[in-house]
Amino acid sequence: MTRAEPQNTAFQLEGTSLITTKIAVENPYIDYATETVPPEDIKILFDILRTKRPADSKTEAAVVNEICNFLGDGVEVDDAGNLIYRIGKSRTLFSCHTDTVHQDDGLQSLFIDPIAKHVFADGNADCLGADDGAGMWLMLMMIKRNKPGLYIFHRGEECGGIGSRHIAHKTPELLEHVDRAIAFDRKGFNDIITTQRGRTCCSDAFAEALGSQLDMKSATGSFTDTANYTELVPECTNLSVGYFHQHTPREYQDVEFLVSLLDRLMDVDFEALPIVRDPKPVSITKSTTSRKRPYYYNSRKYDDDFDFWLPATDYKEVMKTVPEALEFIIEHPMAAAVLLKEIYTSEQRVSNIKQAAAQLTRQSFGRDHVNIEELLMVLATKQPVKTKRKRRQKTPT
Repeated sequence: MTRAEPQNTAFQLEGTSLITTKIAVENPYIDYATETVPPEDIKILFDILRTKRPADSKTEAAVVNEICNFLGDGVEVDDAGNLIYRIGKSRTLFSCHTDTVHQDDGLQSLFIDPIAKHVFADGNADCLGADDGAGMWLMLMMIKRNKPGLYIFHRGEECGGIGSRHIAHKTPELLEHVDRAIAFDRKGFNDIITTQRGRTCCSDAFAEALGSQLDMKSATGSFTDTANYTELVPECTNLSVGYFHQHTPREYQDVEFLVSLLDRLMDVDFEALPIVRDPKPVSITKSTTSRKRPYYYNSRKYDDDFDFWLPATDYKEVMKTVPEALEFIIEHPMAAAVLLKEIYTSEQRVSNIKQAAAQLTRQSFGRDHVNIEELLMVLATKQPVKTKRKRRQKTPT
């Protein structure tokens, strides 16, 4: 793969002029700009966040096309639709994904709070899409600044990591000379993920070395694309990029943090980070989740092998406590429900599921179009939920 200079750094999507500010600002991009990140770069971030990009939608396709235009002749597109771009001979992979959990495609209005430096979508949106628009923007900016690395814009992460699974299973040679895979797809400010899906994905030494340069610390995560590379790449992680309440209408992005993170990433010598973890495949106990079957996410049908998830023994680690179960359900509610059906049927496990579902409802993480509590109860207990019907009141004669 040859490297070419980005050809179109404007990144202008047709019709993406929907923007509102809580406080009137003549040019909102200026408020977020710095000496190293000019207003035109901030505008690229806002152009990305204005788009609703459910997997395989027209809007996602339009954004992917703009990324290709931005990258120029150096970009490659594989059979799964992943965009692959290389700068130099770095042994570092940078990862993001192009899809969101929006129910519909198209454009959305953005609301900006210049004081808090937050941007969020209007009240009618399913989410903002900073998961993972923030990661997309970081990688585009790092490429623009000629940071060495193997950059992969993955497709279908919100559908179970379709793009990264394709690479891991069909074209693993792409990762043959990769020592570290770093995703930009984590909520908050401070996390370097060392565990995904109940197993170690990067070493403490690697996390400490990188964390000392980014002011971050080790944390446990659920899933992003780098989890599919843990048997091929020694150090696989995911970094906080400053979004919060992902997958919900309350999602927002701290733009000031994201801009500062870009500056810090540009200063890191990734090639000097320690490589400690052995990526040798662990023994896998096949579970019934490896059967070929369709599942549904965002009203779309996918026929995939479920062995991209973990065997039952690893899921017990992920779902051992209610907080971990809750995070997994929030991140991948439909897939979690299918897995719960086949893995957890004991009374104790169902009790934990009920607690997680109740907490999920109380904290308003669920979306109106999915009754998550009912869904979990049906699939986990394999019993239909009995709903009380209101009795019709007789009309007085």
